[in-house]
Amino acid sequence: MLHRAPAVIHDKTNDPSTRASIQPTMPAPIA
Repeated sequence: MLHRAPAVIHDKTNDPSTRASIQPTMPAPIA
């Protein structure tokens, strides 16, 4: 379970769609 958690997080961060959803506080207008 611990090994799978980081793997899934990395996969989501790689996705541009999820990246924008993961960083709601970050500067979104940049995209």
